Amino acid sequence: MLHLKTIKKMAALAGIAALLLSITGCGINLTADRTEYVLLGGNSGSIDYDIPDATTPEWNVGGPDADAETVAETPVTGKLTVQIFINENGVGEDAWTKILDDFEQANPGLELTTYIGPNVNSQLANKWNSGKDAPDVVLLDGKGLSEYSMSAAGSFLDLTDWYQSATVYGTNIKIWDKVNTDALERYKGSQYKAPLMLNCYGLWYDENSYDAMGIAGHEDFAGMMSNGGVLKQNWQSSLIYPGMYSNYLVWGTVMPSVAAYGQEFFNRVASGQEPEVYEDERFVGILNNLHTLSQAGYISASATQDHLGAQSDWLNHRAALVSSGIWLEAEMKNSIPGNFSMRFTTAGLNAPGQNPGVALMGVGVAVSANTQNEENAKTFLRYLYRDESLNHLAVSYGYVSASKWQPEISAYSPISQKVMEYIRGEDVTIVYKTCDWGNVGETFNNVANQIAQGSLTVEQGIGQLKEAAKKNS
Repeated sequence: MLHLKTIKKMAALAGIAALLLSITGCGINLTADRTEYVLLGGNSGSIDYDIPDATTPEWNVGGPDADAETVAETPVTGKLTVQIFINENGVGEDAWTKILDDFEQANPGLELTTYIGPNVNSQLANKWNSGKDAPDVVLLDGKGLSEYSMSAAGSFLDLTDWYQSATVYGTNIKIWDKVNTDALERYKGSQYKAPLMLNCYGLWYDENSYDAMGIAGHEDFAGMMSNGGVLKQNWQSSLIYPGMYSNYLVWGTVMPSVAAYGQEFFNRVASGQEPEVYEDERFVGILNNLHTLSQAGYISASATQDHLGAQSDWLNHRAALVSSGIWLEAEMKNSIPGNFSMRFTTAGLNAPGQNPGVALMGVGVAVSANTQNEENAKTFLRYLYRDESLNHLAVSYGYVSASKWQPEISAYSPISQKVMEYIRGEDVTIVYKTCDWGNVGETFNNVANQIAQGSLTVEQGIGQLKEAAKKNS
């Protein structure tokens, strides 16, 4: 049943030689063609690529609001409906509840209603599809919602001009001057999403278990291979991911290593506009590394397993690594064993000595194109860009803020502090996902999944990606 409650009554819901030695030591038959593919792959270190220096942004801490000129706001009246996806474990619920409660208190004459829960996206899909009675504001997150298909269908209000001129609620600061504009996504030239947080994927492992076995974390693909035999011997699997959602594999392994080559190369791959980019030796090398892990028997996935199941298997030591997002701690906080020391890496398929790559992607809100309460919706968006709101959301989810100013690392949980230290490290290459790869997206997920499961060669996968990209170009 759809949970529909006014905010007033809302209840809480829930080296190449070493590398080849590692491979052959695992019993893999390296044919002449396959050996050549390793050498041509770009990640073996045998080809001199222009690997960029780390491009880590300047992580400013705090925010401008405290020193801003205070502007009196006229309370809004009328109606406003907000759709918020909260997963089964309630990630972000407390932050959203506080923000909505505070907004209502600042606007006592407003009839504020929220649709909140783990199934709201699918339960309200008909309203969005019909264009009738859809909520005024929607959080673009969670299952049952595709922001790109909805953008293509004209479901959202174009915020391009508004976003550049609007000010943060209660201040004279322009949102445009406060937000990290490098992270802004546009669909066919228009901005429909107002980003609040930045998420990313990678691989999680238990440092305590690694220390006990005398192995270090994974700094590159060679490290993954050298650790792989020990990991598989001590766990049922080295690396696990949810077979139902192979995008977790793509974004936890492949795309961070694409990101390690810098924003320009990342954009070419992620936009799906250039068929030839999938023949680039750097990209081929990354897919080849994924294939090598598979052939070594180091990857496991069940076609019926969702991300919660994969994460649970990892926490129960049935796998050494799990491919997931930086929300994992917040999502699984009630299931994390006390002896776990959770650590995060994005360098699993990287070339030797290559800086880690982090691909940040926006999580934010949109306004319905058919809203009858446009000004109220925009006022709420302005409220969301206060330092207090942005910081509360980022810390609650364990995300990077979409603001130029980040929360103090100490504000995060101990596990998220380690993740933030990793992401903000001076040797990390940061890129931003600001485009949709259209027809290539589903194909990319399928290709990565089949390569990981050993049912597709790298050559075949590249052929499929090229054909999908031709439909975009």
